[in-house]
Amino acid sequence: MGLAGWENSMPDELSGGMKQRVGLARALAIDPDILLMDEPFSALDPLIRDNMQEELLRIQRKMKKTIIFITHDLNEAVKLGNRVAILNEEGVLVQIDTVENILINPATEFVKTFVQNVDRHHVIKVEYITKQNKIVLTPNVSPSEAINKLKKNRVTYSFVVDEGQKLLGIILLSEIEKSKSEENTTIEPYIKKCNSLENVITLAEALPFLITSKTAVPVVDEEGILLGHANEKAAIEILRGDPHN
Repeated sequence: MGLAGWENSMPDELSGGMKQRVGLARALAIDPDILLMDEPFSALDPLIRDNMQEELLRIQRKMKKTIIFITHDLNEAVKLGNRVAILNEEGVLVQIDTVENILINPATEFVKTFVQNVDRHHVIKVEYITKQNKIVLTPNVSPSEAINKLKKNRVTYSFVVDEGQKLLGIILLSEIEKSKSEENTTIEPYIKKCNSLENVITLAEALPFLITSKTAVPVVDEEGILLGHANEKAAIEILRGDPHN
């Protein structure tokens, strides 16, 4: 919990944020299936609160716990929630959905007004604009086979993965065609390293890569597994609020 060195301290020797870490550890120690947290960080100052939110996300990724988190802070809900439920003034559940769908497709005028000031750049994640690749190749494919597959799918490049679907790089049709007379039996010599985006980063972080890339950018998970691709056009349409993307 980040409290190494404080094991023998008394409660009154701990700060508010440290006490919250102890409370979270105590709750997790009994290994519950579901963890209910009712405004746990509301009394903390902004810096400690932000640190605790990051700590909770780290723990959740590691322990894979279902957490029901109650808050009046929309920014906190947006930061922490995979799915967010919004109650109106009468306590009626008016929408439950992913953060992205709530921002782009609000169910009611109340929800629309409620989320209108949220900065989409810093909320919507790359996974929301990730699309399936038309074609993905492995290094053992022959150059002629790669050319045929690329032309058949009407694409000028393909990402290359290993047997475990981890991204290795990218190949370009023009380069394979230019060198196809060489005695290469596989496409391995043509594979180039390429930048990738992790699916959990926000569009604010991703846009510089999307704007400057000459091709779509591969999207991977935290283990480097290829999930699909993202491009500048999809990002801009989402940020403009195009619900048809």
